[in-house]
Amino acid sequence: MKRFLILRRRLRTTKGGAIVEFAFIFPILLSLIGGVADFGIFLWRRGQLANAVTYGTHYAFLAGNGTGANTNIKNAVTSVASASLTGATITVTGPACYCVTGANPPTMTASTCGVNCTGTTVKPGYFVNIQASYAYTPIFSVLARYLNTTMYESVTMRVQ
Repeated sequence: MKRFLILRRRLRTTKGGAIVEFAFIFPILLSLIGGVADFGIFLWRRGQLANAVTYGTHYAFLAGNGTGANTNIKNAVTSVASASLTGATITVTGPACYCVTGANPPTMTASTCGVNCTGTTVKPGYFVNIQASYAYTPIFSVLARYLNTTMYESVTMRVQ
């Protein structure tokens, strides 16, 4: 009987209730904080990719269409991207002569420099296309369910 009273007294006590509540809430809290941090890292990496492509456009503007411009532009974008994004894929097309037709999105057709575009009196211009992609690996796999974790940035610009 005495054992029954001791057991009954221990069951009535509220000591340790906070530990049990914490054990239930902690995984949910950790998931929320981790998800927000993971999403923040995702946005930061996306900004870094956009920054690398933007740097490439600045470099292309300054470099112009001289010999070796394609390689130099690609190296400039790669150096900025590799500082924070390992495994980013960068493709640089041009600078080369293209005829641009259409409004949105415009169509670029390779052309011979100095010769008018087909059916017009407009001369082709020198354009460069910079494309970059990066596959982000989330810390929590839940992020991959809601977002496309492969990022793409692209810019086409005319160079002089």
